[in-house]
Amino acid sequence: MKILCVSPFKPYPTLHGGTVDIWSQITILSNLGHDVSLVFCTKEKSDIDKKYTSKEYDSFVNIYPVYRKNKLKDFFSKTPLQINSRKALSNVNLVGEYGLTILYSEYVAKILFNDTLKTKNVVLRVQNNETKYFKELSKSTKKLTHKIYFISESIKFKWFIQYLKPFIQTAWHISNDEIKKSPYKNNILVPPLYNSSFKIQKLSSKTALFISSFHMENNLDALEWYLNGAHLLLCEEIKDYRLIVCGSATDAQAKKVQEKFKNFLNVNFYFNEPSLLKYYEESTVFINSMRYGAGVKLKSINAIVNGLPVVSTSTGAEGIGLKPNEMFRLANTQQEFFTEIVSIFQNKSSDIQQMVANAQNHLKKNSPKKVIEEQLEQ
Repeated sequence: MKILCVSPFKPYPTLHGGTVDIWSQITILSNLGHDVSLVFCTKEKSDIDKKYTSKEYDSFVNIYPVYRKNKLKDFFSKTPLQINSRKALSNVNLVGEYGLTILYSEYVAKILFNDTLKTKNVVLRVQNNETKYFKELSKSTKKLTHKIYFISESIKFKWFIQYLKPFIQTAWHISNDEIKKSPYKNNILVPPLYNSSFKIQKLSSKTALFISSFHMENNLDALEWYLNGAHLLLCEEIKDYRLIVCGSATDAQAKKVQEKFKNFLNVNFYFNEPSLLKYYEESTVFINSMRYGAGVKLKSINAIVNGLPVVSTSTGAEGIGLKPNEMFRLANTQQEFFTEIVSIFQNKSSDIQQMVANAQNHLKKNSPKKVIEEQLEQ
């Protein structure tokens, strides 16, 4: 089958959870023998020149990079700014006819109004309830202008999704939590791909790992909340403790993050790393201190796949189905984060590895490959 995948951002390198999910699905589609073409949006003009795309993109039949641009007037449109900023999708010159087009979020809906798009079916990949997501983001910021923007997007998405419904044949949801309140008619659970090479780590250091995308304020809030609470206590309590912070960011964002948190001791920052494997290997616990958000947090899943025990808020563990204590440690206060991390550092490595194994076994039972294969055969 000829399949067109439409991504709201460049899906590789896999610098954050959304890219991991998209690239993993594309890998499944290619391995099943389908002819996959890709449309992706980008703010980087260098990405528009296809000769600079990495070898990982060689397997695509066609690649269509689309420049994304924000305009002030788009804020006053009734369509969400996240969608309007990608309006160039309606003008890209597509070639051929597709048996299936997969939209990776409502953000790329403008492709449906492209006269050159010829497709038999349209699937929407749902990673978040966008109405809830932007409402949660409004709680994570202290800036009035940002709060107004997030609330505005939440309201606009609520309207736009109703408008979009007739164009969507099937919605592939990342978790059952998203299905429960789905506005779409045909809803299927397609969990994120869990790498088959689950890892076992030594868990011998006193190192915590935090991974995030730093263009989102709820992620900055999570880091700041952790640093001002559990991190300070751990620096006093444990001599060899340190925190590794990895994330995707522009140069300006990276500089801002480092400047904001420069006075905190025992913190190492790494931005836009092509691979995070060595940081998983150096760490003994993964931190997900998100207080605001919606949908599955793929960073928690990736940590489990890579062999780390997770200490997370309820929000950070949402939609995965993990059982507290048996599969991860739940912590919703700064003191609880401190207590749980100390417990992991002090417990026997074999006991903590068993908790990780329990979480990995849970993920293995929910592989998406079979679900996608069955959907494409219908």
